[in-house]
Amino acid sequence: MLKNVRNKWLLTCSLLVFAIADASASGDAVSSFHVGVLHPNGMDFLGYSVEKHMDNRLYWYYTIGVPSFLAIGITHYNNRDGNGLTATFGAGLGYTFYAAIAYQVKLGKKHFLKLGAAGTIATYYPFAPIEKSYYVERTGIIAYEYRF
Repeated sequence: MLKNVRNKWLLTCSLLVFAIADASASGDAVSSFHVGVLHPNGMDFLGYSVEKHMDNRLYWYYTIGVPSFLAIGITHYNNRDGNGLTATFGAGLGYTFYAAIAYQVKLGKKHFLKLGAAGTIATYYPFAPIEKSYYVERTGIIAYEYRF
């Protein structure tokens, strides 16, 4: 019964996020696909993000990806459209909180590489049972991002 409820909840969340993604892709929102060893927006290996401009250097985002599935957060860019430092703080499905700092390298008009480090604190992860009530992980970041 619990597994069935969780599956319905995950399906509902995923449909809701896709609906929001479609609605927010207009205006000042920037969409992107990313692949690599843990992208700062969601700590994913593969994913889709939408970033919305908040002020001069701050953007809020949401990400659909693998393995974190859903994540939301805030990113600070030194230079959003060029080379520079980025700092991210977010939360993902499963009570996972993370922070990352990366250097963004502009490879082309819509192509970026992010290199850095991140830390994750998780209190519960629904797809991978853990022995402790929480765990802390530190990792490196190398990710490619294509913006559109």
